[in-house]
Formats: sequence, C-alpha cells, structure tokens
Amino acid sequence: MTTQMTDLFTCLRGACLLIAFVTLASQTSQAEMVFDNGAANFLSGPAGDPPMNVEVANSGGGSATTLTVFPVATIGENGDGLSIGVSDSSIFAMVGGTASGDIETRDSSLALIAGGVIDGDAFLSGSSQLILSTASIDDVEASGSSVFTMLPGGEIGDDAFFEGSSRLLMSGGVFPDELQFFDNATALITGGEVGDDIVVVGNAFVQIENVVLDDTLEVLNGGSALINGGVFGSIESITGTSVIMNGGTLDGAEVISNQASTLFLGNALVQSGADITSGLRGTVEVDGLHGDSVNMSITSFSNGTFRNFDLETVAVDLANRSSATLLGGSADSFTLALNQSEALINGGDIGSLEMTLENSSEVRMVRGDFDGITAEILSGSALTVGGGMFAFNGIAIENLNSVFGPGAYIPETGELRFPSGTVTGILADGSPFSLNYSRQPAPIGSQGQIFLQAVPEPSAFVALLVGGTALLVGRRRFR
Repeated sequence: MTTQMTDLFTCLRGACLLIAFVTLASQTSQAEMVFDNGAANFLSGPAGDPPMNVEVANSGGGSATTLTVFPVATIGENGDGLSIGVSDSSIFAMVGGTASGDIETRDSSLALIAGGVIDGDAFLSGSSQLILSTASIDDVEASGSSVFTMLPGGEIGDDAFFEGSSRLLMSGGVFPDELQFFDNATALITGGEVGDDIVVVGNAFVQIENVVLDDTLEVLNGGSALINGGVFGSIESITGTSVIMNGGTLDGAEVISNQASTLFLGNALVQSGADITSGLRGTVEVDGLHGDSVNMSITSFSNGTFRNFDLETVAVDLANRSSATLLGGSADSFTLALNQSEALINGGDIGSLEMTLENSSEVRMVRGDFDGITAEILSGSALTVGGGMFAFNGIAIENLNSVFGPGAYIPETGELRFPSGTVTGILADGSPFSLNYSRQPAPIGSQGQIFLQAVPEPSAFVALLVGGTALLVGRRRFR
C-alpha cells in the first residue's frame, strides 16, 4: 500500500513551490521523499518527522530536477543506510544541514556539497559527478566513469577507492587515510593533503602537480604516476610500473623501484638526503635531480643512467650484473662501488671520483672533468681508461718497459702491470685526469687489471658510446 502527499514550502527569498512525493514502500522501509518533477526544489527544514531520506530523479527527461538543501535541514536514512539518492540527469546541491547516512549518485546526475555534513559514505557510479567543498563525507567509492572533485575545505573521514574508469580531480581538501586507484581509474591532484598512502594499481594513472603526502606513493602491478610537484617522503614503484618525477621534493625520502619498473627522476629537489633502490631488472634515470646527497643501490640486472644532476654527493652501489652510465652532472663527490657489475663513465663535472671494483666488475672511463680519481680493482675486475698522453708515476707509458724491463706495460692490450701507482693523461674529451689506483695482483685469473687505451678506437668502441649494451667492448664478460 502506498500513499502520496504534497507539501508546500516557502523560500527565504520569494515563494518557491516544492512538490514532494512521499512514498511508504513497505512496513520495513523508512519513508523517502522523492523529487522527480523536472523543477527546482528547496529544503530548509527537516525532511519529515522523523526525517526521511530523499531521492532526486528525472525519470521523465526534459528539464532537470534539482534539489537544494539549506542550513538547518535534516535528512534521515533508510534501512540500508542511504540518506540521499541522485539519479538520471538530476542535480542535488547541499549548502548546509545534515544527512545521517550515505549519498549515492548514479547515471549522469550531479551532486554539489558546499556545506553541511554527510554522516555516511559517498558512492558514485555511471557517469555521475560529485563535487565536495567546505563539507565532510566518510568514505568515497567511485566506479564506472564517475568523477569526484575535491575542492579546498572538503574533508573525507576515511579511505577513498576509485575503480573502473572513474576519476579524481583534487585541488584542495584532506584525505586523512588511504587514497586508492584500481583498473583504469585516473587522478589529477593539484593541491591538498593525503594523510596516508596514495596507491596506484593495474592500469590506473595519477598525475600530481602539488600535494602534501604524509606517507607513501605506492605504484604497483602496472600502475603509473607523473609527478610535477609536491613533497614526498616515500615512493614505491613495484612490478612493471612507471614513475616519472619532473618536479617536486624528495624530503629525506626512500624511493624503491623493483621488478621491471621504471623510475625517472627529473628536475626534482632533494632535501635531507634520499635513498634510492632499483632492483630485479628495474631502470632508474636521473636527469635534473638537484640538492642534497643521494645514496643509490642498483641490483639484480637493473640499470641506471645519470645526467644533468647537481647534488652535493652521490653514492652508487651496483650489484648482481647491474650497470650504470654517467653521462653528465655535477657533485662534490661521486662514489661508485661495483660487485659483479659494469659502468661507463662518459661525462660529469665531479670533485672526487672514488671507485671500488670487485667480483669481475668492469668500468670504462672516457670522458668527464674530475678533480681527483681513486680506484681499487679487486677479484677479477678491470678498469679501462680511454684517452691519450698517458704516464705512470710521471713516466710516459711508451718508456715503461725500457725503464722497468719487459712486461711492465703491454702495448698490444694497453695493460699496465704495476700493482699500484698514479696514472695521468687526458681523457677522450681532452680533460686532464689523475688516477690513483691499486689492484689485486694475484692469484692468476682473479687479479685486478687496468688498461690504458688510446682513442679513437675501433668501431666496437664507437658502438659502445652510441649506447651498445656491452659497456666494455667485449674485453671480458660475466661468467
């Protein structure tokens, strides 16, 4: 059995006719006030006694049904917790008042919450939109191609979930808990604060122009993120993901890129240092990073590229068949530690370059401006220097065998057989250098080696500089 009744309300400014159809669906369901008249409707007091939930619809098409809720209005909730339902192409606007349950937007409807309190969750589906400003909602769950817009003053009480092709537009406000994106969901964040993690999973994509993030940006399982601004203390990029950071700040940050993920660190600021890890076939590229010191670990068949940086100090650990290429950038010191890995030094303006090579690691150095270079070559590793005008302890290399006897220098391979000393000369770009080295002389097969090679070299060396995968021209290979 259903009943209908018509109420007349008066607006504060002029007379406004409000037609409300109140339906009692059954004895177990709470009454709801339905607005489905293709007209403008207003609510400035309780939605019944006790307050009922409201439904705004536009089932007849034509002009959109609208409902505006003013301060002191109160809306109840039905048996499943729903207070406000907005469907079809209708419009719901709330500038004050309270609702004791959830709000649900469907189809192509629009909800604008510019004041008041919704003491429940927001559910978005279809191509509906919800805009939140100077008001609060508990959770947000968006699906379909819906759009949730967060403006300054808006606040979410708990988590927010975006799935399907839904989208977040955030220019302010606060998400105090996790902000999560799945499937093909997207986000454009230009301001505001997130008190917990931002999680990007699957084909989801997040673009961040500015944000205060109190915890971690987690990009997982194929997700991607573009960062042009904001402050970050922790970034994790794991399993086939992509993170591009063209701006913003790494504030004492820990950055992890693992499992075939790509990390690009462009024109971002490092303050209070940063620890960066790339592992399990990961890729990290530094191009424009500037500020304090950076410690970097590149492991397990991963690779790193460095150019155009301006940092106080850089420390790079390479392990387990990983590689690094230094193409440019400046730092007071650059420390390179290799364990069963390889590196190409083909540029840079570095105060001091310190290298340790062990377990069949290889380094080729051909270009760069270095105030001082030290190298410790251990356990089957090799250092190759490409340039000219080489001298050992002040003696030109072509005179070493006549001074020290045959075998001190092997012209055919460029191998220098002394266990330690100072090598001077110019690199391939004409920059003078001074290298203090020591090498492990024995046992045979495990000794460290140093080679001095004049440039230009054969085509294999040219191919290396163009970007061949073998950094050391095939002189030695990992076994």
